[in-house]
Amino acid sequence: MSMFRASPRDVAAWLEQNRVEHVVLRYGPRTLDTRVGDVDLLMDDRAIAALKTAFRGRRSGTKIDVYGIEGLHGSDYHGFPHLPERLGRQILARRRRVAGVWVPHPLDELNGLLYHLAYHKSVQSGVHASDPARSAPTQGTERLAALQTECGIAVTCTLEGFHRHLESCGLAVSEARLVAYIEHDFRHGRKSLFHALLQNRHPGELNLFVIRAVALKYGKSEALIERLGERYRIVSVKATDRWTRLTRSGRMRGGKWRRGGRPRIAVVVFDPAPVPTTAEEREVHPFVFNRNQFVKVEWRDWFCRETAARDKDNPIHSTDNEAEALGHLPLFFSAEEREQIRRSLPALRAEASR
Repeated sequence: MSMFRASPRDVAAWLEQNRVEHVVLRYGPRTLDTRVGDVDLLMDDRAIAALKTAFRGRRSGTKIDVYGIEGLHGSDYHGFPHLPERLGRQILARRRRVAGVWVPHPLDELNGLLYHLAYHKSVQSGVHASDPARSAPTQGTERLAALQTECGIAVTCTLEGFHRHLESCGLAVSEARLVAYIEHDFRHGRKSLFHALLQNRHPGELNLFVIRAVALKYGKSEALIERLGERYRIVSVKATDRWTRLTRSGRMRGGKWRRGGRPRIAVVVFDPAPVPTTAEEREVHPFVFNRNQFVKVEWRDWFCRETAARDKDNPIHSTDNEAEALGHLPLFFSAEEREQIRRSLPALRAEASR
């Protein structure tokens, strides 16, 4: 997004004076009040550069977040337009004026807010993935209720309900966008069960294992890679350098590496035949969807029998699911390497679905 600080009224006046098509997203009665925390604008990309220039250097005022229909001129949201381009264009085409402010048509506002809560703010929204009784009442859900009444539409107040509605409208999140949102949440320490469930819809499962220092100490790293290859399709293997181990591994596994040491080798695998976890297993490990991941326990027992390592030493660790693996990839793999891994997925999934 493109961000700056200014008086919302001054920005609105500039937009009107220059005849720039725009709307205030997530509209509220105090939108142009200087006491609001921030204002989200959706506007014609062509005017973004001029708007930023006009308000450059302001140090005080309300935070203005600017999003373009196409996400140009720095107005993107993690590399993509803030909303699906078709919805963004429709919002501008059907905008209406309320109390001197350009706002979306109620149906467009409803769809935009559903998209924002389900995909951008899955964790922060307070909306439960599947149980409406566990969804917290918030300003967002209150606004959704009002919009549903106005539009005569009923959407279940769960993230899955939001997704089903958006899917029926052709506005569901694409996988490329979802991966960008997963990576962003991971960078900020957020773990979304709903995002993980969405990513789990595909045939097979991508996952990430890391072989720890104790395995190299006792000469078992190659044997572990062989065992991974017997059970999974190995997609990529990469040794971690000292800088990565010291600076990035603290963001995996809560930085708890005492019993086995830090990651020394990262191994990306693909399981073409995941076995769903049982209800009992999900009670203990709610983010693990594939019980084949529990083979780590067997491997740890084997490792301790075969070496002089302590019983509590763990030679290998893995992420819980595909979404978590994708979120962790930037710790060990460059942007080019990650893109190569993602490019391999369609063929692996096609093979798994046969």
